[in-house]
Amino acid sequence: MPAASAVGPAPGAVLLPLWGALAAWFLYFAWPGLYAWFTPDDLMNLHGVAFAPAHEILAGKERPLANLVLKLQWEAFGLHPRPYRVFCFGLLLLNLWLGLRLFLAYSESWKAALFAGLLFSYHAQLHDLYFNSGTLYDLLCFAFFSGSLLAFCPRLDGKGTGGAPAGVLPVLLAACAAGSKEIAASLPVLLFLAAWLWKADRTAWRTALLAATACWGVLAWAMWRAPMTANPAYRPEYSLAVLDARWKLLTGDLFYQGPSWSRTAAWLVLGAALAAAWLARRRAAWLAAALITITPLPLLFLPQRSFYAF
Repeated sequence: MPAASAVGPAPGAVLLPLWGALAAWFLYFAWPGLYAWFTPDDLMNLHGVAFAPAHEILAGKERPLANLVLKLQWEAFGLHPRPYRVFCFGLLLLNLWLGLRLFLAYSESWKAALFAGLLFSYHAQLHDLYFNSGTLYDLLCFAFFSGSLLAFCPRLDGKGTGGAPAGVLPVLLAACAAGSKEIAASLPVLLFLAAWLWKADRTAWRTALLAATACWGVLAWAMWRAPMTANPAYRPEYSLAVLDARWKLLTGDLFYQGPSWSRTAAWLVLGAALAAAWLARRRAAWLAAALITITPLPLLFLPQRSFYAF
């Protein structure tokens, strides 16, 4: 990785105050979500876990880890919505911290972390995350997904090859991400890409392979036990027309454009991002480009989703 610049503050020194400032920014806008009531999805999810024992949830339901967390919340709080909202806000703040650490670890630039953090900390189109406890699955998946990438980063230049725990952690977190939501399917691809971009040694490649086995194995098991394609809302339709419509919708939400956003502009945004990565000639830029092109693929062929899933 490139050495940190000698000019300006050391990257790690600004992480805590940056997180504090962005957390305050997020809470200033999103705090009303703490008072949100249950949504129909929340009640459906609670009904699905309320009468099932923990071992049955882990063995037979989709998203077993996230459903187990929901089961524990049900046992502790019952039908009192406030603790569920507080828990989700705790995850949002944790994810902001993990996101900033991830941006900083791969870019080694506090300016890059600041810019990315401003986009990431609060976005009005992510309102489902702020008001809907049913997004617990997404929040948990992001925590484990980013945690796996973060734990994998030191192994790319050999810093993390000194002991078994450092190699086990990315694998365990990848399995937990897969046990939270299916969007984690793209995580192994990013780990392999990072290993290739950083010209990692065999130990890192082995860790990435084990993480892929754990992630895809958990997904295969969960989807075999509870096939989600039986539900029309999770049945993909692979066509260029669907891809075009979904990409337009999601990038339009990103830039607050709504229906007025054109398909041409949507694809030009992707072209500009790839061109920026090419011009930057930085490994972190290519990894970021992969993050925005590869991770949404499980969503882009499904029936329309809100921006929070993106």
